[in-house]
Amino acid sequence: MSSPYLRSALSSFLACVAIYLSATLYQADWGQPPLDYLHEMYAIKTAAADRAIATDTPKLVLVSGSNSHYGIRCVTIVERTGIPCVNGGIHAGIGIDYLLDRARRDWLRPGDIALMPLEFNHYIDRGIPSKFFIHYVLRYDRGYLNRRGALDRLRFWFGLPITRVWKRTTGKLLDRPVSTDGPDPKNEVGRYGDRLNNEPSDRNEIQAGYVADAEPLPVLMAQSFTGDSPGARSIRRFVRWCRDRDITPIATWPNALWFDDYADEHPQAFFAAIEQFYAELDVPLIGEPRQMMPADRDLFFDSDYHLNREGVDRHTDLILKLLAPYLPARQSVLQPSPN
Repeated sequence: MSSPYLRSALSSFLACVAIYLSATLYQADWGQPPLDYLHEMYAIKTAAADRAIATDTPKLVLVSGSNSHYGIRCVTIVERTGIPCVNGGIHAGIGIDYLLDRARRDWLRPGDIALMPLEFNHYIDRGIPSKFFIHYVLRYDRGYLNRRGALDRLRFWFGLPITRVWKRTTGKLLDRPVSTDGPDPKNEVGRYGDRLNNEPSDRNEIQAGYVADAEPLPVLMAQSFTGDSPGARSIRRFVRWCRDRDITPIATWPNALWFDDYADEHPQAFFAAIEQFYAELDVPLIGEPRQMMPADRDLFFDSDYHLNREGVDRHTDLILKLLAPYLPARQSVLQPSPN
């Protein structure tokens, strides 16, 4: 009797898996404004890279989460140096491996400089995709999964809670309206991929509250970086890939809000581990944490990683000074833009 029972149990299990996967695929293209916004941001930043690639001119590409999107102005770098610049700062929740994958695929070419002001969480990334990331890949970039290993694919296909899949599947079946409210990235992202509209007057009270209420980053206060995390392995692969293609990787610190707590032993150990990590990779690490991380909340826009316009201008000046030894001689400026 056990054999028919096992066959029945296995058949039921496989049927449930098939239903789950079918529902996961079915709901994947049901609207989600944050995903659409991110996809449009990628399109704008990739268009900036394409224009530079068309000139066959080496360029500077910023590769990180949103801290450089809100922290460095490529248009200023282009105007002052004549070097094409792509602000590839994107939503950090998309994960370090995907950030680096898109930079490899779409933006970087031989002769370029890849500047990495990575967020601190990227160094200890466990390689487990967030729900946001899973939804994005299933909707816009399933080809990414074809380049991943079996374990990564399983994490994507079975990474969404069944309650979430059910809710979205029934929503699509019942043709429930999807909110289309929200900003248009074309009005918020400039020609070179920089963030626009980040004056203090552009934010609302909730956004201002995020800055006012910001506290020391848990990753620096409670986590340790040993250099063997999946995130660290992704960075190592990226550095090797760059070196094999005559691309210069340079690291720096993110423009996060500085707290006096970061002078304590544990955060200092985290900083030291990052320094050792890049020293072992023979990758230049420009600047010091305290130098790159402003303590003045008045320089931040809507989070402890996002600078406002004044903060961006100051930080861009600093980045240019630190990058000077690595930049080629001044080139003719490509189509200056007010954005």
